[in-house]
Amino acid sequence: MHSSAPLVFWSRLDTSGINPEDHRHWLSAEEQDKADRFVFPEHARLYALAHIFMRAVLSLLMLHPPGKLQFFHGAYGKPYLLEGPQINLSHSGPYVALAVSATHQVGVDIEVLKDMSPDTLGAAFSPQERLVFSSLERQPDDLFRFWARKEAVMKSLGLGLHLDPSSFNVGHPAPVFETWRNIDAKVDSDPVPIQLIDLHLEENLSAALAMVGINPLKAPVLHACHLAEVIFAAHHHER
Repeated sequence: MHSSAPLVFWSRLDTSGINPEDHRHWLSAEEQDKADRFVFPEHARLYALAHIFMRAVLSLLMLHPPGKLQFFHGAYGKPYLLEGPQINLSHSGPYVALAVSATHQVGVDIEVLKDMSPDTLGAAFSPQERLVFSSLERQPDDLFRFWARKEAVMKSLGLGLHLDPSSFNVGHPAPVFETWRNIDAKVDSDPVPIQLIDLHLEENLSAALAMVGINPLKAPVLHACHLAEVIFAAHHHER
């Protein structure tokens, strides 16, 4: 992988016609076990398909068999490759997105739009954000965009909800698709610079990408993928 711009690959999983059992052997024992522990079969199916998608895309980028990609986990569970690009996976409902960067730690989050009360995310607002949201006539997707940004930042640092989402600001809820915004987060009281950008994938999705660092970043390159085509292409690297 030689691109200096971050890459975001995304797909819809429930229209692919792919049976995850046909590619279960690509998944690690840990991934298989987690899929088996879902209560609802549809949740298990979408989880497996999301991880099959991730392995297929990385197989094509790294020219490596999808079933032989080995993932490790940080202190708070974020997966990473020992030798390879920085990655992060998100899936919501029937959608999946994979962020890939050759140079920066990365976090991506997607959220399928549905009804949500501001009270649901009350604890995630910083004092400044609480004032902004209270003064606006919010659009239905403002809350989801807000939460996607928060998640992307927390995931880029590999901390997830171990980082208090109210401890940093993610800006005005209006979408910004063209330029990165600077986010000042703190980890153990030390400031960590984050770059954040909104992603326009589909009308019924809110999505955001975050990257750790202060270097000027190129705009992310978005790739809308058909799951079946990606899996078919990855079969060439299976052996």
